[in-house]
Amino acid sequence: MVLGLVLSDERGRTFASLDTYLATADEDGLQVHQYADARISTRLPDGRAVFVEIGTAYPDAGRVTVRGHRDRRCAVVATLRVPSWAAGAAVVDRDGHRKAGPGSVSMRRRFSVSEEIHLDLPVAPRWTAADPRIDAVRGCVAVERGPLVLCAESTDLPGGPHVDRVRVDPDRPLRDDGAVTASGVLVEHTDAAWPYGQAGQRDRAGAPVRIPLVPYHSWAARGPSTMRIWLPTV
Repeated sequence: MVLGLVLSDERGRTFASLDTYLATADEDGLQVHQYADARISTRLPDGRAVFVEIGTAYPDAGRVTVRGHRDRRCAVVATLRVPSWAAGAAVVDRDGHRKAGPGSVSMRRRFSVSEEIHLDLPVAPRWTAADPRIDAVRGCVAVERGPLVLCAESTDLPGGPHVDRVRVDPDRPLRDDGAVTASGVLVEHTDAAWPYGQAGQRDRAGAPVRIPLVPYHSWAARGPSTMRIWLPTV
């Protein structure tokens, strides 16, 4: 299987084997595990050649297109992975539109240059909650968008306060207008003895605000900041 990747930095060993993370092949056909723009050329154990191209803007968008890039008409089974979070995923091909539950979806196809399969993965932002027995994040929620974990970053908060002042409301829907935001407030911490004080003292909540959320992998890309993934609720 050849993807044509050439990298020479310290991550080269990982990227040199990237093709094995993206797709595998066996006697039945081709299995696609991760989604990125790629051209896959491989030969099955029985000698059948498979030439397919994957096109996608994933994870920014959820559509993945698998198409033939040479006119080879041998029939193979194409298996596409459907992530566990992708409830409502669907496959669109010449047979129409059908749902694809989490796990995988397989179809037998002859991948000529005119053959295409579209996998639509829902990448709208969603609230994620932890089991309440996990002490460290009890009373908190996180936000994911497709496969990405998001975080609140102090750079985006009014006045640049520390993220320990953020409280979000998971009963209100998330927005995704090119940037993901959550409804919430910034609290004012009450003066109290540190680290323990009198029971019943509560922080003062400010006016409702929209809390911008960014992919965790991009944290601190705009300079020094604080960030938080698990966000306390109002």
